[in-house]
Amino acid sequence: MNKLGFVGIAIAALAVSGCGGGASSPAPTAAVATPSPTPPGTLAVAYSSAANFGVSGAAPAALAFTAPTETATLTATQANYTGSFGASSNCASVTVAPATSATGVFTATAVAPVATGCTITVTGATGTTAVAIASTVPTPGGTVLRWSPRTTSPNRRPWRLRPVRSTWSA
Repeated sequence: MNKLGFVGIAIAALAVSGCGGGASSPAPTAAVATPSPTPPGTLAVAYSSAANFGVSGAAPAALAFTAPTETATLTATQANYTGSFGASSNCASVTVAPATSATGVFTATAVAPVATGCTITVTGATGTTAVAIASTVPTPGGTVLRWSPRTTSPNRRPWRLRPVRSTWSA
């Protein structure tokens, strides 16, 4: 009987530990590592206008407008970035619209002549380097030629175009 009592106590102890009432603890669970997001890449800006076609890079060349009222299209791209881009000009001679763009497309417009000191700044993801593009707008000048047919003389051929000069006499 002595042996039966010991076996009974051992079975009772196993039954209690299997129900969670014993001294054993649950099996440890493995920690799941969350992957860190890929950081945004380098901000690059491409632009094209009447005088500058297909200029791009992280530090593109200066944007040289040919005259006031000319426009240029700027396109910002950045790998691993899905947020909005921003663009601004530090002078009134060149404007940029819109101020922010989810697609990264902006329009820069030459408003007035400026030789130096005008910079367009394009920004992307927080913590990345902005792209600065110097821009210039020349002062209008030079000679304007107008062409007009001369039909006042019966001996002249009306289909020949001649320059109109202010000092010209018939």
